[in-house]
Amino acid sequence: MANDEKTPRNDEGDSESVGFKVFDRRHWALDEDQLDNEQAHESKPSYIEQLEAQVAQKDAQLREYIAAYKKEVVEGLEETKRRLTRDAEQQLKRARAEMALPMLEVFEALERSVFAAQSAKAIDAVVEGVQMVKQLMQQKLGEIGLARVETVGQPFDPNVHEAVALAPVSDASQNNVVLAELSPGFVHEGRVFRPAKVQVGKLQA
Repeated sequence: MANDEKTPRNDEGDSESVGFKVFDRRHWALDEDQLDNEQAHESKPSYIEQLEAQVAQKDAQLREYIAAYKKEVVEGLEETKRRLTRDAEQQLKRARAEMALPMLEVFEALERSVFAAQSAKAIDAVVEGVQMVKQLMQQKLGEIGLARVETVGQPFDPNVHEAVALAPVSDASQNNVVLAELSPGFVHEGRVFRPAKVQVGKLQA
């Protein structure tokens, strides 16, 4: 005969008779105590909160390090700029002194010429002394790269000459030619340092 035994169930229909329980976890179905327990269960574990706090602390320290580094870099650049400015000023002063050094020989020669002229009886001796100073001066200017611009007898060149006066000429060969130098000009390393002021011939019609 077939086993017709069935699982007994109590008269009240309790779900425990079938080996499992059913809980309604929807929040509106929970009482206050159950809701508090559920929220506590869903909160972050404490070790995650600790990790987040450590990350925030490290981030703040990193920001402080970056700010301090930027400040140090800016201050270093400013100090380098001041040092370079001081060095440039010192180099400029030395350059000026070095340029003036060759002129001291000219000064000494001129001083000797003045002293000799005071006791000279002939004007020729004075002229010779001044001529020597002039040659020495031109030599020293050449040593620092200054060359005198050729003027008288040369065709007028607006690149190196500045015409400050015109003189009428009847000879066509003198037209647009420098007749007189009113102020010497100089070039430095091929570039005009100061144009020569000159008088230029102008052919009359």
